[in-house]
Amino acid sequence: MDIETIKDEILENGNRKINIGLRCYGELKLALIDESKNIGITLSEHCENILINHPLLITELQETKDEIEKLKKKVLELEQFSKSKSTQQKPENNALMIENNFLKNKVNEMNLEIELFSNTQLLYLFEKVKGIKDTINGSDGQTYSITYSQPKDLILAMIYSFNYKKQ
Repeated sequence: MDIETIKDEILENGNRKINIGLRCYGELKLALIDESKNIGITLSEHCENILINHPLLITELQETKDEIEKLKKKVLELEQFSKSKSTQQKPENNALMIENNFLKNKVNEMNLEIELFSNTQLLYLFEKVKGIKDTINGSDGQTYSITYSQPKDLILAMIYSFNYKKQ
C-alpha cells in the first residue's frame, strides 16, 4: 500500500481507526492473546497499547541500560583500583569493596526495574491514567498529589494507597 492510498484512507475515515496488517510467528500471537485475556481487553486493544507505549518504553529502557552501563564501568574501575591498592591500603580497600558491592546491587535492582516497567498490565493501566492528576489518601493519613506522567507514578500511587490489614 503506498502513502497516497493511506492518506486517502485517513481522509475517508476521518478520526475512526483503520486496520494495519502484521505478520508474526504463531507463538507470538498466542502469547499476545493470552496477555490480552489476562488483562481483560481485546487482542486489538492490547496491540494498540503496545504500539502507543513503545516510544516511552524504548526511552525508559535505554536510560536504564545507559545507567547500568555506567554502573558496570564504575564497578570495573573500582575492582581494578582495588586490586592495585589491596596490598598497600587495607582500610581503603574495604571501603571500595563495600561501594563495589553496593553498585553491583544497584545494577541488579535496575535490571528488575526494566522487568517491572515492561509489565503489560502496568502499561495498560498507565495508558488509562496517563496525564491525569490525582490525590491519594495514604494509609499513613497523609494526602499525596500525583500526576501520572510515567509508569512509575502509577506504582507510587498504588504504594501510597495500599492499606495493610492485620488478620
